[in-house]
Amino acid sequence: MLSEAYLNVYTKGKALIYVEDQSDVSFWKSLFDKCSLGYKIFSVSKAPEALANGKNELIKLIPNLHSRLYIAIDSDLDFICKNRKPLIHQNIINNPHVLHTYVYNRENHEYSVFHTNECINKIFYTLIIENNFNSFITVYSEIAFKILCFTTFLIDNGIRFRAKNFNKYLVFKSNDFFYNSLAFENLAIKNLEELNNFILNNFIEVYESNELISHANYLNELGINIENAYQYINGHLLEKTILKFLKEYKCFLKHHEISEAESIYPEGKPRNQELNKITNHFDEKCSIPTLINSQGINWNCHIVNQIYADIMLLTKNHQSSI
Repeated sequence: MLSEAYLNVYTKGKALIYVEDQSDVSFWKSLFDKCSLGYKIFSVSKAPEALANGKNELIKLIPNLHSRLYIAIDSDLDFICKNRKPLIHQNIINNPHVLHTYVYNRENHEYSVFHTNECINKIFYTLIIENNFNSFITVYSEIAFKILCFTTFLIDNGIRFRAKNFNKYLVFKSNDFFYNSLAFENLAIKNLEELNNFILNNFIEVYESNELISHANYLNELGINIENAYQYINGHLLEKTILKFLKEYKCFLKHHEISEAESIYPEGKPRNQELNKITNHFDEKCSIPTLINSQGINWNCHIVNQIYADIMLLTKNHQSSI
């Protein structure tokens, strides 16, 4: 049923695009919609127990791919680690019927600096209070680059390590507050200092090696640097952190808006009406995941344009085969 002849008849000339899970469909559909051609996008994983193995399920389809059947896959570290599962790696990277996110996964696109700042702008009600997000993400991306550099170097050189020992510096505890006593507390700086100490105490030989410097230069050649490294870490970790940041900032703004309204309006109906408006704005209109998801595709991002160029090439090849 996956044969080219069968699908050509079954889909009436359209191509099937399989993605890892249902949550990826909207992202890839937004990219394909711009080319205005006939494609059907499906999740490869339907059963809940298969969701965690979506990429493996897509990889199983690679031998069957053709001009009517493609896969769109999360890149993870495929474009960074040169020695990671070389046979599978080459089948993924060099296959014209495989589309890539280039960053770790779609969450890295959705929780970019651009989308986060757009989301912040929509949270505002009447008060504009400095959020310090850009200063936070600058340090956070420095953490990401250091972790990315070390872990991919360790993978490529067959050095065993526990990923969670590095990744814990990319997430924050529920009782870690970005906004504490009405002041911004940049916990990223604290995490960066602790990461540096962890590396010095456990990987001093690697830290002082010329090979690590060469690996960092290699990442720079790939276009990965301190400014954008946050987009290449595990996107689920990025999502967790950005959501925490935005939710705390929303609570911070709501608190100030309520205090402002209580200082302006006398007790009674006008105050209650304004407080209801504030509550409705922050609790109903400003769902953070909804605001993030409503941003759509950032067409000014060079990585997005790289994906779209791949889609246009796929489209050209598909048309020539009809």
